Amino acid sequence: ERIRKKTKLKWQSRVHIWVHHSWILNKLEERAIDLFFKIKKPNKIILFIFFNACTQAKTKQALTLGKKVFDKLIIKSDESKDVLYSVLNMFIKCDDIESAESLFDRIDRDIISYGSMMKLYNLHNQPEKTIELFQKIISENLKADEVIFILAIDAFSKLADLSLSQSLIDQIPKKFLSDLRIKTGLIDLWVRIIFFISINLYFST
Repeated sequence: ERIRKKTKLKWQSRVHIWVHHSWILNKLEERAIDLFFKIKKPNKIILFIFFNACTQAKTKQALTLGKKVFDKLIIKSDESKDVLYSVLNMFIKCDDIESAESLFDRIDRDIISYGSMMKLYNLHNQPEKTIELFQKIISENLKADEVIFILAIDAFSKLADLSLSQSLIDQIPKKFLSDLRIKTGLIDLWVRIIFFISINLYFST
């Protein structure tokens, strides 16, 4: 009898996962969210799909439901990294900066989560916070990829600080300098710096 019940539960779980995932692929996020609340004991995979559905819906109601579910969860970070990252992604894509920052400070951060937060700050015109995260990446000896440097260049461009920008350029690996996005970003950075220097010189004379 126990084996029969366990087999039934596993089968139901697989059906829920398949339906959930299919609805998201077909852009039926609202249905996927509704289905979640009919599942008595959602596993980590279903939770991951649910938070992704809330992310894709990008509505205030979906974000509110996602936050309510997350607040009730008892999560061990070592066991549920994917779930935590899906929640962080939900906060970021729904522009909930405060919740994103709170969760970001609690999770085991990797280069992807750093990049996601840096992009969020750039979109909301907060270059200082982007630069702060970039400096943390360097201090924590994480391996920054092209995306991280592109986001950092964008932030430094907005500040147009010569000494800060030079320190960034010195840290870009030579192999990344052939990347067209980095080349374009650096050109924009230098144009902005030259413009601000020219303006300062003009008004000082």
